[in-house]
Amino acid sequence: MKKITIAFLLSILVFSMFSVSAEASSSIRVYVNAKQVSSDVKPIVENGVTLVEIKSLFNALGIPFEYISSSKIVRAEYSGQKIQIQLGSKTAFINGNKVALQVSAKAINGRTMVPLRFIGEATGAQVLWHSGPREIDIYSKGYNGTIRQPSPSSYQPPPIEGELLLYAQDGKYLGKLTTNVYDSESVFNTYGTYGSKYSSKSIFNEFGTYGSKYSSKSPFNEYASSPPLIIYNGELIGYLTINKYQNNAISPYGLYESLKKLGF
Repeated sequence: MKKITIAFLLSILVFSMFSVSAEASSSIRVYVNAKQVSSDVKPIVENGVTLVEIKSLFNALGIPFEYISSSKIVRAEYSGQKIQIQLGSKTAFINGNKVALQVSAKAINGRTMVPLRFIGEATGAQVLWHSGPREIDIYSKGYNGTIRQPSPSSYQPPPIEGELLLYAQDGKYLGKLTTNVYDSESVFNTYGTYGSKYSSKSIFNEFGTYGSKYSSKSPFNEYASSPPLIIYNGELIGYLTINKYQNNAISPYGLYESLKKLGF
C-alpha cells in the first residue's frame, strides 16, 4: 500500500473551506436543517470565502430581513441579534458593533450574495463544509432534528498505511477509526466497547462524557474545548469535532464514508 503524508491525510479529512475559483464552485449544494436550499444563483467561493444568495438562505432559516435599495443595505434581526451588511463593504455590524469581512457582499444577476460564515456566526448557526461532495450543511441555533449524511463523493484517494486512533484529551483511549465493524476496537462496531451507544468509552453514547453534545470532551459539542485527538502512526493530525473554531477540525459527520474511501 502507498504511504502518504500526514498533511495529505488531513487535507482529505478536514472540513475547513478550500480556496477555489468562483466558476468551480457552481456545483456546491447548500442544506439548511437537512433540507436542500434552491436558489437562482449558485453559491460561489471568492478568496476562500463562500457567498450564498441571502433570500433563499434567510427564508430557509426563518429569518425576516429587509433590503434598502437606496443604500444597498441588508438588515435582519434574529434571536436578539441585529445584523446589518452592505453590498460592496467589508464592514458589517452585529448589534451596532463592527465586524470585518474578508469578502464584501455583492449582487450577482440581481441577487444579493453574502458571506456564509458571517451569517452563520451572526445567527448562531452551525456551518459544516464537506469537501468531497462539495456540500454545505447549515444547522440553525437550537436545531435538534435529523443530522444529514453527506452525499458520496466520486473522488478516490490512494490507499494508505497505518492506523487512525482516537484519544480523549484526558488520556483515555476511545478506539480505532476503522470501517471494519468486526474489529473489537472500531468506533463503528456497535457491539464493541468503543462503538456501543451504551458504553462510557464511546463517542456515540449521547449521555456519556465523550458523546454528549453538552460535554466539552465530545466531538458533537459545537463549543467543545477538549475534543478527541486523532492520532495517525503516533502523531497528532487533528481533532474530531464540529467546533468550527478548532484548528485542524475533522467532522464526525460523514466520517465513515471518508474513512472507507481512504482504505481504513
